[in-house]
Amino acid sequence: MVQLATLAGSYIKTRWDATFIKNRRHLQRVQKRRLQRLLNWLPAGNYYARYKNQPWNTIPYSDKSVWMGNFNRINTLGLDFDQARDFARHQENTRDFSEEIKPGVSVGLSSGTSGNQGVFVTTQREQSLWAGAVLGKLLPGLPKGHQKIAFFMRANNNLYESTSSAKLTFKFFDLMAPMAENLAALRDFEATVLVGPPAMLLEIVRYYQDQNLELPFKKIISVAETLEPEDQDWLSQATNQPIHQVYQATEGFLATTCAYGTLHMNEDNLLVEKDVLDEEQRLFAPVITDFYRHSQPLIRYRLNDILQERATPCPCGSPYLALDRIIGREDDVLEFTTVGGDRRQVFPDFLRKVVLEADNQIQNYQILQKQDRSLQVALDDAAYQDAVAQSFADFFEKQGLEPLSVSFVPYHYDFKMGKRRKIVRER
Repeated sequence: MVQLATLAGSYIKTRWDATFIKNRRHLQRVQKRRLQRLLNWLPAGNYYARYKNQPWNTIPYSDKSVWMGNFNRINTLGLDFDQARDFARHQENTRDFSEEIKPGVSVGLSSGTSGNQGVFVTTQREQSLWAGAVLGKLLPGLPKGHQKIAFFMRANNNLYESTSSAKLTFKFFDLMAPMAENLAALRDFEATVLVGPPAMLLEIVRYYQDQNLELPFKKIISVAETLEPEDQDWLSQATNQPIHQVYQATEGFLATTCAYGTLHMNEDNLLVEKDVLDEEQRLFAPVITDFYRHSQPLIRYRLNDILQERATPCPCGSPYLALDRIIGREDDVLEFTTVGGDRRQVFPDFLRKVVLEADNQIQNYQILQKQDRSLQVALDDAAYQDAVAQSFADFFEKQGLEPLSVSFVPYHYDFKMGKRRKIVRER
């Protein structure tokens, strides 16, 4: 059950930070205090405790493999990895997420899109802090009238529906349920705020269009998957409103959009370091430390996401790190060979442009690079195949790359397949 006092305190703190932290220097002072509190709190015997009195930059980066490999020493709740994983898998299989692994402790699984599935735990305190921070950033003004928030997700968590109050009602919609069932229930719920992955948002908006129904949503928020520019543009035009984003992962609530639609890292709750991948393109992998995660401390944790820093300051004036966009995962970087025989990595953005330059009406597609480096392109309309094949041929020539075999298959996506990914490298 969400602790309402903690939720309210988190909401107030989030709004205070947004109002009174005006510049990077002030933000860094606040971060230093919050970081020191975290380090002082670390219990003896914890995986990170040995670094408490060492210079910050001597703490080595960790990643999912390190985090999961040391789960028993990192989590502070005395949980065993196998026990927690099996408990979470049972909940996924039964679709019953009401039970807690220990009183006040929930457990879940990451989607496993990066190759290995992660286990994460949250306490009632952390659930309440999460809910307050999300509400503080996404609903910065206290709700006028009753707000109904529809969450479309692959797995429920006790924190969602237990956050409901006199002014807020949260309803979980299971992405594994039949589409028709979900759409009918959404229609009856009459949500004012819609939250879901881009693929689901597209389905919902098309459904309302096909049924000639007025869209009831006052705010639409994309979560869980990368919001591609072409999908964002289509949704925005179809709904006549900006599409907001939440950058959230197993590792926490990482970023959200401001009133201008710019993604800002949640640097009031996180220390964000940049592992630069491409200085000219402003691309980096984030290395994060969460000031408030105590059940599974997250310290200098490197995500394999590729983010692009915004080139100019955001008009909102926030001192929090601003992003142009989330490019994708490092796993989505494809490999090619130049005509000179050198290996070259190509970021997902270039490949999206190859497809969209063939015809800007293409929306549903996937590029899969097989282990032999050939490309398989899935399209929902075979009429685009020739144009896409020519676009790839032009790309290879302009970039000085050895041409690769490009084959085509029909596009198909089902929510039970996991997160939708448009650029994939076979492993």
